[in-house]
Amino acid sequence: MNSAPISPAGNSPESVPPGMSETLIWCPITAKLPDLGTNVLLALSDGTTCEGFVMVEPGHGFQWYDVCAEPFDRDVVTHWADMPDGPHV
Repeated sequence: MNSAPISPAGNSPESVPPGMSETLIWCPITAKLPDLGTNVLLALSDGTTCEGFVMVEPGHGFQWYDVCAEPFDRDVVTHWADMPDGPHV
């Protein structure tokens, strides 16, 4: 699992006010899955990310969906991470 700080574009992590950055832990889908139906961040094979979830499809195994419930083709989702908490104001 890799972790990477999230910070506003153009700012170094040192210049971000306390409570305004988080660390994501990316889990390979081959190692662990999120709870079924729970929205998480997804890392895709083309290098992009989006929000989505995983469900079990009878006879087909696990199926990943984007946040609009559109299914992904097999091998598109590579990793997932819990949704960040957001800013602490």
